[in-house]
Amino acid sequence: MASSNIHAPCFKPFWDSIYERSINIQYAKPLFEYFVLGKQPQYWIHYQPLLENDLAGALHGFNNDELEQLQEIVFWLCEATPQDSWGNRRVVKDWLELSDDARYEILHDFGLVLAPEQVVWNILQESA
Repeated sequence: MASSNIHAPCFKPFWDSIYERSINIQYAKPLFEYFVLGKQPQYWIHYQPLLENDLAGALHGFNNDELEQLQEIVFWLCEATPQDSWGNRRVVKDWLELSDDARYEILHDFGLVLAPEQVVWNILQESA
């Protein structure tokens, strides 16, 4: 699929993957900002170690009551996200520098976003 085809992607698959792991919205929003919007989320200091695969550093950003959420986020990262979007400082920097089209293309290929024509096709199939 050419990247020019994903100008207004549908993010439902991204959110579905978040909800499947029972990740609370307060943690999901910064993940959306990073993975989909390509921005450093608010409280970047809490997410940067996690995205750079520094779990010891990530533990400092989450209190004891939040450790279950941290575990779910780690599982989600490993299972639902492209490996070229997180894992070390260089990969994180490169992800943040991608154009929207390039980022959407990777997320599309990984099943986390849908192109608009796919959304229309899915609706037509459901109504048939």
